[in-house]
Amino acid sequence: MLPIGLLEGHQTDYVLPDSFSGSEFSVVEITRESYDGDTRHSGDSLWRGPLAQG
Repeated sequence: MLPIGLLEGHQTDYVLPDSFSGSEFSVVEITRESYDGDTRHSGDSLWRGPLAQG
């Protein structure tokens, strides 16, 4: 899992780190997380799908 940022509004653009590997991370998942300092997955998945390569 590689957290990349917050979704604010209906659309947000993200810059992935140079070390990002599309072969290692081939799925995108949007989850509902709390601002509680806990970096573990909340288990509250809102959407999951394949990462478009290109």
